[in-house]
Amino acid sequence: MKSINISGPNGGLIREHDRIFKFTCTVSSIINLDKHPIDLHIIVHPTYIRHYPDAMGLCYEKDENDVEIHLARRCVEGLRNPLYQTLTHELLHARQTCLGEKMYERPVRKHEEFIYQLATEKLTIEKDNVCGL
Repeated sequence: MKSINISGPNGGLIREHDRIFKFTCTVSSIINLDKHPIDLHIIVHPTYIRHYPDAMGLCYEKDENDVEIHLARRCVEGLRNPLYQTLTHELLHARQTCLGEKMYERPVRKHEEFIYQLATEKLTIEKDNVCGL
């Protein structure tokens, strides 16, 4: 990965920036996303994603080698979103994009829980996880 940019919907800083950054680096290394020359933009919305109120997360290729992920802290009903599980799901979609695959849900859902547990365990063991960026 060339860069990881984490912000709010209007470009502001978010309170868990460092934690999201470390988690993103950990998941990316597990799924080999960090080997692809992309710029990753993660936008964390305080509530739901404005034009997609039912979506907990979105991932799409903005330009070539430029992937954008949107995460909602809450769904439209006001329930909290499991942010890091959703981030894992969307990073798997980013990997599909980098590999030139279609973004199918079934393979992502099949592996997302395992990848999430693996990343969580790895972060627990390695308190000082440092990303290669």
